[in-house]
Amino acid sequence: MIGLVMFGTTLLLLMVGFPVAFTFAGVAVIFGVLTQGIDLFGFMPYRIMSVMQNTILMAVPLFIFMGIVLQKTKLAEQLLEAMGIYLAMCVAVWQFLPF
Repeated sequence: MIGLVMFGTTLLLLMVGFPVAFTFAGVAVIFGVLTQGIDLFGFMPYRIMSVMQNTILMAVPLFIFMGIVLQKTKLAEQLLEAMGIYLAMCVAVWQFLPF
């Protein structure tokens, strides 16, 4: 039952126009305090630390940074054009193979 109420509250806040991140965080904290009490905040530092030590989540900002660097230096366009030329030559060679 509490899940449906949380879902409805989240949908309502999103339809009103609140940002997604603040809506998710706010609904989670409010319903956590309502169901678990104020002791919920005692566990938050441990949870935040475990999320910060997750190596998969650490890689996400680096992938975003790599994409921005490739975009700003025009290296991505050059790589795409080079692959297009290379693959066009391969297709031209493959046309003569007796398959």
